[in-house]
Amino acid sequence: MKLKFYYGKTGFKTQWDELDDTYEGETWKECCEECVSQEENWDRELIEIKMESKTGDMKDAPKEVYAYYNILIDASLGLEE
Repeated sequence: MKLKFYYGKTGFKTQWDELDDTYEGETWKECCEECVSQEENWDRELIEIKMESKTGDMKDAPKEVYAYYNILIDASLGLEE
């Protein structure tokens, strides 16, 4: 499983301010956990998450991936309820 996380400074993807990180793991949850374990990702603005399909193409990740990522970020920042 491979996830690619795209970040930007403005909330709009441009070639000048876009950053991306790719994480591989057994599951998409493991990829999210590895991404969030990197403290430099905590203050970045997430633009989108892409997930590798069975054919190897990168497709938009489902909403549950975003929800899990956001829960992990909130917990890392001490914002969980």
